[in-house]
Amino acid sequence: MQRAAFDAGILTPEPLFLSDEPWFGGEGFMLMTYLRGTSQRQDFAPNGPMPDLAAGLGRELAHIHQVKVDGPVTDDPVSRMVARMRSYLDGHPQPHPVLEWGLRWLEVNAPPVSVCLVHGDFRTGNYLVEEGRLSAVLDWEFADWSDPHADIGWFCAKCWRLGAVDYEAGGVGARDDFYKGYEEEAGARVDPALVSYWELMAHVRWAVIALQQVDRFRAGGSKRLELGLLGRRLAELEYEILQMTGSHAQ
Repeated sequence: MQRAAFDAGILTPEPLFLSDEPWFGGEGFMLMTYLRGTSQRQDFAPNGPMPDLAAGLGRELAHIHQVKVDGPVTDDPVSRMVARMRSYLDGHPQPHPVLEWGLRWLEVNAPPVSVCLVHGDFRTGNYLVEEGRLSAVLDWEFADWSDPHADIGWFCAKCWRLGAVDYEAGGVGARDDFYKGYEEEAGARVDPALVSYWELMAHVRWAVIALQQVDRFRAGGSKRLELGLLGRRLAELEYEILQMTGSHAQ
């Protein structure tokens, strides 16, 4: 995916070598070109919104959605994502009724989708900024086939604004600036209703991922304290899920 993105002109490091040998750090690894920049929001956006950066991120995301990659697109991405998360919750020893509620809401209210290549984890922290401009898009391991609004919703979701909740575009700028950049590159309008749906999906998905990470720490043998600390995020994510679905009982 990263090679296809690089060849299509996406701002991403060129992948050079891939190895599945475990001698380096205990697992396989990839070497890629070095690009300058920082991924920490507090370093590149400490004093307010950055409209040019927000617009640039929108343009780059639309560019990603135009990348052509051969591959099977045979199922509905909403059904696939809901089934994957429900399977994990069904096998979990503890009940999580708010997450079950969120999944059911997503299932009942599923919109029509148009499928393209999506980054899958397009958010602040997974790109580099150099001198106020986007310099690289990183972390392609969740690239998949889904609706383009899935990436837009993930980027704008409150849980990924990193505390800067008033800057709805990834915690770095206004949603309108991000949408404008996206629409200029895509030649199509962003649908706010679809974005809202995929923002809810983002909260449910991140909550399930947080639960998985906690389980890795608690029962999976991992010693990484950051995984255990993600457990504290569940309550705030569940609160947002209830807020977002509160007037839409099904």
